Parts: sequence; C-alpha cells; structure tokens
Amino acid sequence: MQDVNKVLHYVSIMDRAGEETFIMNVFRSIDRNQVMFDFLVTENREGDYDKEIRSLGGNVRHFSKIMRGGPIKRFLNFFKLKRYLSPLSKEYTTFHIHTQHAMDAMLDALSAELAGFKTVVVHSHSTSTLYHLRAHFLCRPILNKMPIVRLACSDAAGKWLYGDDGNYEIVSNGIITDNFLYDDNSRKTIREEEHWNDRIVIGHVGNFTYPKNHSFILDVFIVFLKKHPDAVLALAGKGTLMEEAIQKAKNLGISDNVRFLGSRGDANKLFSAFDVLLFPSHYEGLPVTLVEAQAADLPCLISDAITTETDISPKLRRMSLNNTAEEWAKALDEMIGDDNRRNVKDCIISSGYDIGVTVKRLTEIYRGNR
Repeated sequence: MQDVNKVLHYVSIMDRAGEETFIMNVFRSIDRNQVMFDFLVTENREGDYDKEIRSLGGNVRHFSKIMRGGPIKRFLNFFKLKRYLSPLSKEYTTFHIHTQHAMDAMLDALSAELAGFKTVVVHSHSTSTLYHLRAHFLCRPILNKMPIVRLACSDAAGKWLYGDDGNYEIVSNGIITDNFLYDDNSRKTIREEEHWNDRIVIGHVGNFTYPKNHSFILDVFIVFLKKHPDAVLALAGKGTLMEEAIQKAKNLGISDNVRFLGSRGDANKLFSAFDVLLFPSHYEGLPVTLVEAQAADLPCLISDAITTETDISPKLRRMSLNNTAEEWAKALDEMIGDDNRRNVKDCIISSGYDIGVTVKRLTEIYRGNR
C-alpha cells in the first residue's frame, strides 16, 4: 500500500469564501488514498465546512494567535507557531499557507521550515491587502528567494505576493464542473422556494467584506429598481459588513426587494436561479465564484479590477468602478432577458478550470514531483 501524504492547510477559518471554497473543491476531488488534508485555523469557532471535512477523513486544528502587542506580536506569533508546528512536522509532509500578505507568508513559512516541515507551500489568492502595505512590499523579495513552493491562483495574484519578477506557478482555481452546469429543475425549485417566481433576480455570492463592494451593489440596484420595481437582489454570504449592508438597504427603502440569504451550501443551484450576477469587486485574486457562475452559463457583470484570466464566457461583461451606478444599472438592464442557458461543460474544461487539472498538479506537488 502506498504512503499517504498528509497536508496541513493554514487558513483563518474554513468558511464558504474564496480560497476555502477552492480548497474544499480540491479536497472533495483528490485521491485521498494518496493525499489527505487537515486544516489549521486561527479562528476558534466552528467553520462552515468542519463537518464535511471530518466526514471526508480530515481534521480541523485550532491555533490561537496573539492579537495584541503592536508589531512585536507578529514575532511572538512566529515563535508560537514554530513551537506548535514542531511535533506536527513528523505527522505531515506539507504545510500549505494561504495568505495575501508577504510578511505573514514569510514569517509563517520560516516557522514551518524551522519546525521541520519537508515541503512548505505559499499560495496567493488576492491582489491587495488592507494592512501594513510597506511591510508587504519589503518582504516580497525575501519571500521570493525562500526555498518554498510558490503558487498563485492568477498571474495578478502571483505578482502581488511575489513581485513582478516573482518565481511562482499558477494553479487554476478549478471547480467540480458537473456540479455547476445550468439546471432548469434547480432554477424552478429555488425560485419557488424563495418566492421569486417570474421576478428578475440580480444575484451575488460572496462574503460581506470590503473587496466585494456590497455598498456599490446596493447603489446600482436602487437605480435598477426604477425601471424594474419588482426586481430582487439576492445576496448570499456572511461577514463583518453584513449588518452595514442590511442597514443601508433599510435606509434606501429597498429592504423588501433585497434578500440576505446568509451562508449557502447550494451556490450551484443559486447560479441557475439568478438572471444576472453582479460582481463589482474592488480587487480579487481569481474568484472561484465567477468560474462557477460562468459554468452555469449565467450572464456576469463584473468590475475591470478583476483579472481577465476569469473571462471564459461571452456572457461576461466588464465595467470600470469609475462608471456611475446609473451606467452599471443600464448595463444590467441590457443583459436581462437572455433565457438561452446552455451546457458549457466543454468550454470550462478547455479553459483549464475543471478541478481535474488542478488536482493532478497539486497531487504532484504534494508527493514531491515538482
């Protein structure tokens, strides 16, 4: 019997969000007789995927960071993480770090190396950060020289974490294509359950955080309502800015038309039920949501701040965030009415975003075939 390579993924929490969705797609699809995943999370609470992780044979470990102490807390966390990882290096072959900040990646990777991990992977999933920009740029050259495996979900995400001359490999955010293909029965079922019936449904899937730009989504939707007063805005996700969005919908007087769906495990069905996806992000790495939505042949209106590597379908349209809410609403209106939803499986596979391609490459990395 062949040895199983055990990988410890390091994330904040396994909730239904960007890179976590990607990791779970890989975990569901990888040959678990060859590679097994466990997760080290820094938030001390139950995550959306914890039960599924355990059902697939994985474990969820908790590591509490020191949260106070100014800049020195990062170095205290460095030593604390090293101590925590030292006994685990005998159990796991790979420590896989998911982050958007070069300083965090550098310190976490060094902790894992000193703890004895044979392989350390750093994976970039974003193109910006909300904190310590100077430290990020200072640490990028160091990170790019370390003896680690450098991965990115897109070229833009790679340049962000490792620099313009960075040495990294792009591993696409693959999806389980068959799960996201348009399904007429799913559309009818969801629309009946949510009482959307024949109303126009503008959808968004993503946690309520700054990059997703929910405030602007509401600005666009209130303009759209002037022409389509019975339309629905369906927002799936949760997060720190959710209450702020709920309050803004109330202040705008559109609460009856906005549905806050919370964290959903049936995003594949939602994409079939939506009429258009509105995705005006400030920045992204390579959002899995857009790949999933295009697999459902859903028209997508997105910001031009998102990498063009997401562009698979002719039904995807880009706009600048410098355009007004009125201009965005007009574009949405122009995209309504495309009822010809097709099976686009071949298109997704040929674009390289099927999970099979991703799993094959990651298995090679985890088993030392780099």
